[in-house]
Amino acid sequence: MVRFLRRHSLDKNSVQFHRQLSHESSSSSSDTADMHEPHGNGSGGTPPLPNGRAAAAGAPRSRFGRDGPPSDLDVMKERFAKLLLGEDMSGTGKGVSSALALSNAITNLAASVFGEHRKLEPMAPDTKERWKKEVGWLLSVTDHIVEFVPTRQTAENGTTMEIMSTAQRRDLQMNVPALRKLDAMLIV
Repeated sequence: MVRFLRRHSLDKNSVQFHRQLSHESSSSSSDTADMHEPHGNGSGGTPPLPNGRAAAAGAPRSRFGRDGPPSDLDVMKERFAKLLLGEDMSGTGKGVSSALALSNAITNLAASVFGEHRKLEPMAPDTKERWKKEVGWLLSVTDHIVEFVPTRQTAENGTTMEIMSTAQRRDLQMNVPALRKLDAMLIV
């Protein structure tokens, strides 16, 4: 119940004001039963769903809108949204940098995939496929991490000018292919 408090004027004494407040609270307590049943159908405050079925009280709803495991597309959308927002899913702008979010995502993936291995043994095929697929998703972002580099451009009339163009960062250009090669050697 929401009640707006009124400021009493100076000509009223506090006794009259408190009597008025107690009268309002006693009359509004009879209205609270109607307030919790929005449709008056005795459903206990659970509004019906658009398809006519009543929602189960306390039943969790899937954030993907359906039952069962999420599809690859839904998982990929969630991962890229986290990377884009810098792990700040609230959208308040207090996330981390994209590079740190990417590093954390790869670390978390490695922990979830390899965290259960207690012995040095071959990986299960489904675990191997999951690793390859999700690392591929995460490393595809590195192709678009660029820096500005000066380049020379020659115009049609023969004049040469220096412009800034984008190129993949040099550290990524060296390290990502080496890491992919190492990953291919280890995950056979």
